[in-house]
Amino acid sequence: MNNQEIANAQRLHIIQYIDDTIDRMLKKDFVEDPILGKQLSHAASIAGSTQKRHGLVLEKSILFSLKQYETLDFLVWDDPMFGVSAVADNMVNAAKDPFSLLGTDVPYGEAVRTLQIDLIVYDREKKHLSAYEIKRGNAVHDAGKKRSIIRDYVCLNLLLKEYGRSRELEVQTSSCNIIFYYGSLSIPRPYAITKDDLDAHFDKKVIEFVEEANEYFKKEVLSLIQ
Repeated sequence: MNNQEIANAQRLHIIQYIDDTIDRMLKKDFVEDPILGKQLSHAASIAGSTQKRHGLVLEKSILFSLKQYETLDFLVWDDPMFGVSAVADNMVNAAKDPFSLLGTDVPYGEAVRTLQIDLIVYDREKKHLSAYEIKRGNAVHDAGKKRSIIRDYVCLNLLLKEYGRSRELEVQTSSCNIIFYYGSLSIPRPYAITKDDLDAHFDKKVIEFVEEANEYFKKEVLSLIQ
């Protein structure tokens, strides 16, 4: 397939994902509120589900936007079962400043828990492996959630380089970022990036693809409650 055909195929993938998401939303039972009544209760249920599921739509749309550029030298995937070892966990939990551990590499394996990594990119020419967690970033998280985000972020940093090597990739450098799409950062830059950074960060057109997916999702959701 040529580049345009590949791009169109990825657009079909995200449309299908959104359609499946909408189907799951419609199948969800809702409780009628005695004040709101049936119609408004249904609309409130759809609105709540939309906010929760939009994060997943963002994850997939950013993933698929980069998949259209995938080659033997530019690999893109996600990993819902990234293993965190006791060594990495204990190091982060014991650190007064977890960010001070960045730049340390820890062997990958013997997981005591797992992380869902929304996006992983490997550049074979640069021998660079990068990993991303993707969040809506429409509001700042509370202190407890921030601590959890930082803990997972630093654990991912400690393990990422050896994770890549465990997949038989030649990794010389690695990096991690959390994408807070709409700009409300729960960890500071340069560890966090936003929607406006994506095209320059990846040196690829990402935002246009994601916004097309957002508009389609919005249109389909609004059609359910109008």
